[in-house]
Amino acid sequence: MKKLVSIALICSMLLFSLPGIIKAGNNSRKLCSREEILAEIEDIVALVYKSRDTGCEYRFSDIVGGKLADYLSNRINTHQYSLKIYNNYKENYIIQTELLSEEQNENEWVLTYKVITTYNYVYLKDIETYASDVVEITYNFKRGVMTDFYSPYDYYDIGIRGETGAPLDSFDKEDLEQRQKELRDEIDRVYQQELCVLPKKKKTPTRISGYLNSANIVLYARTNFHLNQPDSGDGVVPYLIFRNSRQL
Repeated sequence: MKKLVSIALICSMLLFSLPGIIKAGNNSRKLCSREEILAEIEDIVALVYKSRDTGCEYRFSDIVGGKLADYLSNRINTHQYSLKIYNNYKENYIIQTELLSEEQNENEWVLTYKVITTYNYVYLKDIETYASDVVEITYNFKRGVMTDFYSPYDYYDIGIRGETGAPLDSFDKEDLEQRQKELRDEIDRVYQQELCVLPKKKKTPTRISGYLNSANIVLYARTNFHLNQPDSGDGVVPYLIFRNSRQL
């Protein structure tokens, strides 16, 4: 009997030492390879960004945990609300993801991605825009799901969870809902404030202002205000490039 237990223990240790195999947990998902899990996570990243920026419909797969699914739904809906009031819709949308770093412990896998998006604003069809962002994702081995999704440069994440990105699990439902309501109210307040200072002939605020939010500007300013040669982005921190396609 002891021999059988020892063999089972050795087999178990070998299984979890294989770099290409990751246990998916108890959510009916079978053992998956590292590549399969990364592919699913990257699909979710692309879905979140595309639905955020274009207003398209979205539906999460079961790799997204329940609490995170609720958080991301509100995140996307808030961005889509801003898209609507500022009329900042985008088209010809292309997204690229690059895994920058990863850390593992017994229970979690923390992934940091660079996300680059290319698109045209619907009202600036001749101008091609590039935007860079960073997103940090946590995957729980035991549960087999993503449990966190945070961008240190996204106004929603900063508004709800602060610039340090407090873990999603540290917030209870009531606290999250209150913070989400306050952020939506702040969006409405800023929008109405912008309407009040517009010339009489202009009916809506400058559309591009809906993307160049103050949180991004503040973060960049804090990092670069004292430098003779400010950071250009290095492809990691958020940036925007506008290019006239007629000049290409």
